[in-house]
Amino acid sequence: MEVLTWLENTWLGQFIQSDAFAHPILLCFHAVGMGIVVGLVLIFDLRTLGYPKGLPLRTFQSLVGLGWIGFAMNAASGVLMFVSEASTILFNWTFQLKLALIALGGLSLWIMGKITASLDPLDGEVRFPPAAKVWAVISALLWIGAIVAGRYIAYTLKPNISLDG
Repeated sequence: MEVLTWLENTWLGQFIQSDAFAHPILLCFHAVGMGIVVGLVLIFDLRTLGYPKGLPLRTFQSLVGLGWIGFAMNAASGVLMFVSEASTILFNWTFQLKLALIALGGLSLWIMGKITASLDPLDGEVRFPPAAKVWAVISALLWIGAIVAGRYIAYTLKPNISLDG
């Protein structure tokens, strides 16, 4: 707990807490990164489920770099927001749920990658095995759950309101 309090009291934690624009800007970066990552994941999940059938897998291979950029944006902005309220957020059940869902979502993508590794990325009419389709549904649910849990964090924190003037 002392380390978490120390993090909040560093110049960076204090800056993010006190600056009128720091936290909202970090939230914007987090939202853009999330849109990139989850958008690509959901499109891949939908493609695995057969919508649209003509979209070749090579399209996703060319977008992996963009996905990592979005993930880096989320990681950086998430860590910075964490620094500003580490002692509160770490023990918040919705934050813990969000992290668990992200980890499970990443695992589901890894599993889907293993299942679909033998498919021809140039074939627009590729047939996904049933296991890939099951994991596509699981993946979509996990990533949507992570978004909902992340958004719900704000409603489970005690307001930081001072009535001292």
